[in-house]
Amino acid sequence: MIPTARYRLHLDYHATSINVRVASSFRQRARGLFAHRDLDAEELLLLKPCSAVHTFGLGFAIDVAFTDAAGRVLALSAWLAPCRWVGCVGAHAAWEGRAGHFARHGIRVGACLQLQ
Repeated sequence: MIPTARYRLHLDYHATSINVRVASSFRQRARGLFAHRDLDAEELLLLKPCSAVHTFGLGFAIDVAFTDAAGRVLALSAWLAPCRWVGCVGAHAAWEGRAGHFARHGIRVGACLQLQ
């Protein structure tokens, strides 16, 4: 597994109990969730910079949120099935989590996602 920095998520400027792993090097981003299959239901993986992700070979569905440089959610893809691709023009980062994570925590288009 590639070591990544760990943070807490702030949703709309409020602290949450959600842990975030950050993948910022080219190698970390290229491996994505393939290197983090141990990501639990209350964790997210932040890929930055990133404007597109795929689930080819992943084997399970994920939620993906694309944010601008300020952390504002531009687009969401919930329950993205294996063998799919999704992108967002103008996105600065992609946040990935287990399928259903965003609905459980009220993450929606327009929300602000930031690290603490």
